[in-house]
Amino acid sequence: MQDKKRELVQACIRGEAKAISLLYHEFGAVLFGICMRYTDHKQDAEDVMQESFIKILSELKTLKNPDSLLAWMKRLTVNQCLMFLRTKKYNLIFQEFENKENQDFSDQTEEETEVLEEKIVELLHGMPIGYRTVFNLYCIENMSHADIAKELNITEGTSKSQYARAKQWMQKMLNKEYFKAV
Repeated sequence: MQDKKRELVQACIRGEAKAISLLYHEFGAVLFGICMRYTDHKQDAEDVMQESFIKILSELKTLKNPDSLLAWMKRLTVNQCLMFLRTKKYNLIFQEFENKENQDFSDQTEEETEVLEEKIVELLHGMPIGYRTVFNLYCIENMSHADIAKELNITEGTSKSQYARAKQWMQKMLNKEYFKAV
């Protein structure tokens, strides 16, 4: 497996069209999913995906370990997403949010849990951009609040509060949807 990845990487570095196409088809869906989590519109996600892939191809020669190819490509894609947010001058507004009582969903059936998971993904796209960015970086990309603070040029406390507010926002939206359906 390592030899195949190494061969794929080397072929891409040489600019072989088949290898580049294979790399895109193998990993494109995962990377596009990352782009969709950070952007509001499919067109923006497609633009960021294209920029990410260009960056990946131009930096591929710096990859030291082909076994870490996917993790390396994910990191470059997240960085491109953050650069897009900065370039587009998205207002990463860190909004105040009133504290609401937590709702316990522990008695959900497996089917209800699946519906809830789908709803969470849908709601993530409606989350305010500041909340969503911190939520993605902390929860999905497993970055520390200190690293998020450096990346977004905010304080660590702001990162923590935005994550807490993102969770509260998601809880509020889930409660709204959950009780609407009952």
